[in-house]
Amino acid sequence: MIQDLGQHHFQNQYYPEKKPGKEDFFLSFSGKSVLVKRESGKKVDPSDAIMSGDGLSLRCPEGEGFSFYKIKEYLASFPKEKEEVQENALSRKREQQAMVNDWRKSFTYLFSLDGQDYYLLKDIVEFGEYLSLEELRREFKGPKSLLFLANTGMHLFHFYQKHRYCGVCGTKTEKDKKERAMRCPNCQEVFYPKIMPAVIVGIIHKEKILCTRYANRLSYLPALVAGFIEIGETGEEAAIREAMEETGVPIKEVKYYKSQPWGMADDLLLGYFAKVDEEKASFTEMGEVQIIREEEELSEAVWLSREELELQGNDFSLTNEMMRTFKEGKFELHGRRNG
Repeated sequence: MIQDLGQHHFQNQYYPEKKPGKEDFFLSFSGKSVLVKRESGKKVDPSDAIMSGDGLSLRCPEGEGFSFYKIKEYLASFPKEKEEVQENALSRKREQQAMVNDWRKSFTYLFSLDGQDYYLLKDIVEFGEYLSLEELRREFKGPKSLLFLANTGMHLFHFYQKHRYCGVCGTKTEKDKKERAMRCPNCQEVFYPKIMPAVIVGIIHKEKILCTRYANRLSYLPALVAGFIEIGETGEEAAIREAMEETGVPIKEVKYYKSQPWGMADDLLLGYFAKVDEEKASFTEMGEVQIIREEEELSEAVWLSREELELQGNDFSLTNEMMRTFKEGKFELHGRRNG
């Protein structure tokens, strides 16, 4: 999955005292797109590539990768005289002008990968390309680790963008001096990055899995039952509720599989496998568990065999890994291997 970084070391602790250097990298976002630089002619390290393929045969593809820009490249995009003004901004008499021209104040520390620091630039630049995470997955073969950084950086971009003002009294917020949070200097309310927990449920009956397609979405590939955890719910309870709400299928023996951070939507995804509760289920004349589809959310909900199940062409998402696990017959429910 996207967060499986192999030998790379990702460190997301917040260090408010860190100051950006010109050799550090930065991430800049515009809407749902991130600034990237094409690495033409440079092959992606196979150990850090986004695996691709159909069916059960994932392989390491050949193709160009992408990278992020260094801060020195951002500074070089300005006319020389402006860069000099930036370097000496703190010496200016007017404090407001110094705040504008000191380039370090435009950056916020995000995280590090293998000891290399990455910062968030609050501005949109006029060089490079802004591509969505979907476009990065389609156009490039990696590095997978940088795709994960883009995904996680977008989560933090959303946080800083949406908490510039206090939601209690309306005062402009400030970065907390000890932890990753925004603090109101007036009422002292503290705001932390939002993480929305959601469940993904692989519902199994005999040799088939319940697959869905969302209404009003462009993707043609199948998904699994999914939804957000409500206040006061456990993950298992949310899985049972979402299965009933979306498909009308009662489930039991809900077993946790894996989790995945999904920064592009500020989510934390919790994956579960479950069996159909046959004592509560209704059946069609053909003996198949009856599905009552929630039409506003789903355009389709069907039972698919391993042979019928179509997988995504990469190893990016928890949903795809769960479907692959079913297709390969590797999942277990309470000690019994299925398939």
